[in-house]
Amino acid sequence: MTHADDDAARKAVQHDQKKLLEVTRLEAWYGEAQALFGIDFSIAAGEAAVLLGRNGAGKSSALKAIIGLEVRRAGKIHFDGIEISNWPTHRIARAGLGFVAEDRRIFSGLTVGENLTVGRLPARPDLEPWDEAQIWQLFPPLEAIRDRRAGHLSGGEQQMLAIARTLMGNPRFLLLDEPSEGLAPVILERIAEAVAKLKARGIGLIVAEQNLEFAGGFAEKAMILETGHLKFHGDIGELDLRPELAERYLAV
Repeated sequence: MTHADDDAARKAVQHDQKKLLEVTRLEAWYGEAQALFGIDFSIAAGEAAVLLGRNGAGKSSALKAIIGLEVRRAGKIHFDGIEISNWPTHRIARAGLGFVAEDRRIFSGLTVGENLTVGRLPARPDLEPWDEAQIWQLFPPLEAIRDRRAGHLSGGEQQMLAIARTLMGNPRFLLLDEPSEGLAPVILERIAEAVAKLKARGIGLIVAEQNLEFAGGFAEKAMILETGHLKFHGDIGELDLRPELAERYLAV
């Protein structure tokens, strides 16, 4: 098989994948200040995309606009074939779209196990539900500290807990906002491995990041934002072939 045939086969497989999240002409505002300008993309089940950009590029705003949190938005958002553009955040979450905020938002006064219990939602049709045993398999360090209060955890432990608590809601799709921020390489490796396992379960993901090396361990797609405008959307491998993109939009 030639490289052209291989590329054609790969694109055919991607075309057959179900589009789990579709965003069309997405715009967002904080008050009168516009943060996003006409963004379009789609992510399939079992696919991960990294949303790249400098500080202030609009990465967090894009995730918040999708989940309906803190911003005023316009455009179309379809999740699992249903338009959710005007749904409130709690209804979007119950539909199966999970969000892990940059500040993690765990309950510091509750134990690890209690945080997981708080995050639990009923099982979804055709989706294997998460329980504590599966969480311990995904993040083994959490089992040993299940009775420790979340406020006494390290940054890496808190990040794993934030993801784990969201998984207890049995999401079909995850939005992760800057999960690598301030974490040690060993924790980043564990989170990248966890993302790969989530993809294998058919969960789609968007990970807002500045750490391209970390994201390259699990993402197929890359998107680059600059001042709220989508400047690139394609295979993450293309960034290696076009270093000028990273130099122009990601270099500090």
